[in-house]
Amino acid sequence: MFYDESSDTRVQDLNSLTHMRSLVHVNEKGGNFGGTEEYIDSLSRMLAPLGVGSHLLYGRLRGKLPPLARSAWMIPGLAIREGVEGVSQRVLRIVAGIDPDVVYVHNVFDGRILRELDAPGRRYSILWYIHDHYPTCLTELRTRTDCADPTCRDPLSETCLQHIAAGHCLGRLDDRSYDSKDLAIRLRLLDSARNADAIVVVSDFMKEVLLRNLPGMQSKIHVLPRQVRRPAKKSHRTPDEVLRVLFSGRITYEKGLHNAIRALSRIQPLMHRILFKIAGPIESEDYWRHCQDLIAEAQRQNPLLTICHEGCLHYADMDALYQDTDVVVVPSLWAEPLGIVVGEALANGASVVASNVGELRSWIVNERTGLLVEPGNILALAVAFSRLLCDPDLRARLSAAGRCRVAEDFNDHRHLAELIRVVELCRRNRPESLRKAGRDSESEIAFY
Repeated sequence: MFYDESSDTRVQDLNSLTHMRSLVHVNEKGGNFGGTEEYIDSLSRMLAPLGVGSHLLYGRLRGKLPPLARSAWMIPGLAIREGVEGVSQRVLRIVAGIDPDVVYVHNVFDGRILRELDAPGRRYSILWYIHDHYPTCLTELRTRTDCADPTCRDPLSETCLQHIAAGHCLGRLDDRSYDSKDLAIRLRLLDSARNADAIVVVSDFMKEVLLRNLPGMQSKIHVLPRQVRRPAKKSHRTPDEVLRVLFSGRITYEKGLHNAIRALSRIQPLMHRILFKIAGPIESEDYWRHCQDLIAEAQRQNPLLTICHEGCLHYADMDALYQDTDVVVVPSLWAEPLGIVVGEALANGASVVASNVGELRSWIVNERTGLLVEPGNILALAVAFSRLLCDPDLRARLSAAGRCRVAEDFNDHRHLAELIRVVELCRRNRPESLRKAGRDSESEIAFY
C-alpha cells in the first residue's frame, strides 16, 4: 500500500487539507466484480490513515467486502437497472443515520437516488463518479460501427434509437432492444447529475463526453487521474525460450480478444514458442465458443503457439501474471473510458500493445510507453506483436518508460490530493450553516 512509514509526511499533509471524517460509497455492487469495486476498496485503504471512515451501500455482493469499511449495508434493488420503488428513500435513510461528510455515488441506474440524496438542509457533499458510458449511451459502449472513427460523439437523444434500430451501434447485449421508455429513464438518470455537487471522471475523454450531454456544467466536472494499484510483491522471471503474451479483461466481443487470436496466428516466422494466456470472466458464452474455434484454428496454423484460459483471477494473481508476461495486448473495439488493465500491466513491468481508441491513449504514448494500433486492424496488430516479441530491447525500453509514467502520473497520492481538493471545493461552496467541520468521532454502526 502506498501509505507506508516512508510516506507519513504525505499523510499529514493531506490530513491538513481535509475536514472529512466519514464517507459513504453508493454502488450497485459490493465485493470483487471489477474496476469500480476495486477502486472503492483501494480508496478505503488510502483514507484510513487520514482518520476517514468509509461506509458502503450496495445492491449485490460477490466475494468479500472492503475490509476497512466501517459499515456495509445491503439494499435489495440497488443493482436493478430498471429501478425499484422505495430504494432511493432507503438510501437516504441510511445515509442520514450515518451522517457522513461526503456521499460518493458510483454506478447507479435510477436518477431518483441522486435527487433523493439532494435533500433540503443536507450537510454532506454529493460526488458522482461516472465510471463508464451508461448514463450517456443506451448501448453502454459509445461506439459506432458505420463510421471511420468508431467513437460516437452524439449526445443521448432520440437519434440514438434511430442509430440502434439501423444496427449502427455496438452494444453489450446483442439481444437487447431499446425504446422511448428506456431513453426517458436514461435521460432522467443523466439529468440527476445536476443534483450532485461535483461529478468525477477518470479522463479528459470522459469529460468531453459528459459536456456534450450536460452543456453548461463544466465547473462541476473534475478529472481525477485514476491511481494504479502497486503490486504487493515483485517476482523475477527466469528467462526461457517461451515468449508470453497476455489478454486480461471481460471475454466479450467489444474487448477484441478474437482479433488478438487472429493476429497471433499470423506471426508464424518467429522461431520461438509463444504462450498466450487469457485471463478474465466469460461474459458471453456464444462469443467464447467463437473464440475457442479461432484458438483451435490458430494453433493448427502456428504449431509454436499455445493458448490457454486462466479464468478470473484475484489481484495478487493478476500482478504475478503481468510480471511473468512479455507483452500485454488490449485490442479493444469500443471507446474504453479508462482501460485500467493498461496501467496495471505497465506498473508490473510488461510491455503493452493497445488499440488507439477511447482513453487507452492516456496510458500509451505511441513508441514511447507502448504501441498503439487502429482498432480492428489485425495486420497492424500482428506487426506490433512481431516487433515486440522479436526485440527484447524494445520491450525493455517501452516497459521502463511505461512503469515510470504510471508511478509519476497515476499514483495514490496524486489521486487522493485531487479528490480532497474537489471535496473541499464542494464544502466551501455550501452555505456556512450547513458545513460540517471538525467532527471528532463517528458512532459505531453494525454491518448488515
